[in-house]
Amino acid sequence: MVRLLTLLLFCLTTTFGSSLYGQDSDPKLTILFPDVEGAGGTLIVTPTGESILIDPGWPGREGRVSQRIANAARSMGVDTIDYFVSTHFDFDHYAALPELMEIIPIKKFYDRGKLEDSQINEKHLDYVTQYFIVTAGNLTALRPGDTLPLRNAGLQSVKIRCLASNLEILAKNNKGAHRTCQLHKPRKEDTSENARSVALMLSYGDFQFFMGADLTWNIEHNLVCPVNVVEDIDVLQVDHHGLSASSNPLLYHALSPEVAIYANGKTKGPQSEVVRTLRGVRSMNAVYQANRNEGLTPQENTIAENIANDGPDAAGAMIKVEVGKNFYKIYAGSNKGTAYPIQ
Repeated sequence: MVRLLTLLLFCLTTTFGSSLYGQDSDPKLTILFPDVEGAGGTLIVTPTGESILIDPGWPGREGRVSQRIANAARSMGVDTIDYFVSTHFDFDHYAALPELMEIIPIKKFYDRGKLEDSQINEKHLDYVTQYFIVTAGNLTALRPGDTLPLRNAGLQSVKIRCLASNLEILAKNNKGAHRTCQLHKPRKEDTSENARSVALMLSYGDFQFFMGADLTWNIEHNLVCPVNVVEDIDVLQVDHHGLSASSNPLLYHALSPEVAIYANGKTKGPQSEVVRTLRGVRSMNAVYQANRNEGLTPQENTIAENIANDGPDAAGAMIKVEVGKNFYKIYAGSNKGTAYPIQ
């Protein structure tokens, strides 16, 4: 009922030009999703101009993915990344860091913590070695409950908090288990790099954004049961690019997002099972995709205006989320943007 009333008020104020939902000149938080071709690469720019990059995209590919991330930063007036978070040590979530740093410098580094020898993919040993060379002496392990040291300068508070890292979950006792915990269907224990992902919650005033990287099914469950450590959010970056090893319905029902964004490639995510899961989330109002998935039916892909790169030859366009005081606006590629009230 509260969500319905809020949406009705938003429509009325938009129609009659009221300033209740802020002006274009108000300070904005911006979240950018460059076309990283189904890898990790999410850029956040705060109202004070601080920048946070979560994962660096694919290495190689003629350098185009790294260049897109750098271009996204520069489009926001950012010529140096203040904070970099590597969510886990899968190739598409850490390996491009040295390549990216040849284009744009980075000040401070965070990741999931110590990488044991047994956890290193021998095929990628050179990439692991280079990663630790460029982060040497300036690397911090994120633990559940940690926050990034952002400055706010008297504006609405911007906070980025770690909820999960390296199979550990935030300890919290003031919330009960989600009401649907008994519906969980556990899968085989997973201690892979995906399960070890760093999960982050971004808040700006009343706006909330969840980014769980590649968290898999059982760890997603652990965020909600037996103790629920997540909060109602506005925008969800769908876990694991929309692959069905992730996206436990318990987590998404608990998060209760209004908008979901797939950071997917043309052939990597979302999968049909995840599409059905998201469509079953009652709070969901809109879904966005970085790319149209060529393996899905037209009905399974989201609507064309919500796809940044819509077509086999389309590439390089990004999704942008601009967050004001009481509303946020989402652009997919060159579309005019759609505004949503903050819950």
